[in-house]
Amino acid sequence: AKDLKAYVQSGRQAVAKRWGDLLSGNTEWLRRIRGDIDYNALRLIRSELYASLQSSSILSASVNPGATGWYNWIRQTTEDWNCACPGNEAGSPYTAQTVPGYAHSNCLCIIQPILRNREEFVKDLKAWSNGGSVDYIDDWYYNYYQYAA
Repeated sequence: AKDLKAYVQSGRQAVAKRWGDLLSGNTEWLRRIRGDIDYNALRLIRSELYASLQSSSILSASVNPGATGWYNWIRQTTEDWNCACPGNEAGSPYTAQTVPGYAHSNCLCIIQPILRNREEFVKDLKAWSNGGSVDYIDDWYYNYYQYAA
């Protein structure tokens, strides 16, 4: 956090001074701290990227016959940032309608669909492809597949 504050307030040289003793005489690592990237721009990009990943995970699973329609909130860090994410994770699983919205800026949490049991799904898929009737695959076929094909 101190490095981020130093970078935002004073630029990459301030961060380089804080870490100068770590790699004395080696300036190669300094090139990794770009001077033309604004922290607020990175924050906005990261936030929009992960918000869209959460939404696309829900949308793609909703048309996947192998998904159950339930979703887990998965935290990407074990640190407590005093945000809603630990509670969101503890409240899993969710339906598509009840998944909490994007929690906060810089949130890297993901939404993970819960899949059907593999063996049972393969058994159902084989039965369906041989002319049998499997309700959830029939629903998928008539509501999604026919429109996409």
